[in-house]
Amino acid sequence: MEGNLFQQVWFDQEVEKFEINTQMELTVFPVNPFEFIIEKSFEKRNEAGELSFRYDEEKQAYLRPFLTHDSSGNICDLARQFMGESTNAVDFLVKITAHIHHLCTHIIREDPGIWSPQKTLSEKKGSCRDLAWLLITILRGVGIASRFVSGYAYNPDLEENHELHAWVEAYCPGAGWIGLDPSLGLLTDAGYIPLAASFLPHLTLPVDGTYTGNYSSHLESSVEIKEL
Repeated sequence: MEGNLFQQVWFDQEVEKFEINTQMELTVFPVNPFEFIIEKSFEKRNEAGELSFRYDEEKQAYLRPFLTHDSSGNICDLARQFMGESTNAVDFLVKITAHIHHLCTHIIREDPGIWSPQKTLSEKKGSCRDLAWLLITILRGVGIASRFVSGYAYNPDLEENHELHAWVEAYCPGAGWIGLDPSLGLLTDAGYIPLAASFLPHLTLPVDGTYTGNYSSHLESSVEIKEL
């Protein structure tokens, strides 16, 4: 329903192994992540000079799932702090993304699930998906529609360990969906390869399914990315 590509497979007999092999070739071009213009009507300031954001009714109707949030006090306070210090939407997005990067250590966490934003803040660390969900919660709390993106971030300086990565896209009228990576504190560039995006993180899982019987499952994966 969100335009993500997916395939379904099911079996009518017992299987011991299910293997998925995927290969793709991409042509990428250098991109300036700041090469966009945001509609001025999206940004508002009150008499006290406080910044706020607002979509028109048509966009609001479509973006409602990307604005739903449940923020705690400390997350709201953090958002308001940077709203007061920012001159416009771009300034706010850059500052809050960089702040999460400096505040929370990026870790490799192989156990399933996503930490709550409150836990990530209290631990001051988290996986890429934890940091992405924290940023999404902050952005939605100030009225910026955002979604969870799953894919790969290619670094030509690395020869291996190109694991699945998660980041954020925020919707700003005029610019569209702007990519933000709180794990590195940067806007996304041509090295980011999105595979799926959704208002809910679990809808971007690369493999999802169930099995019946008195058995257990174990998942192994490997990724190789190289320049041609």
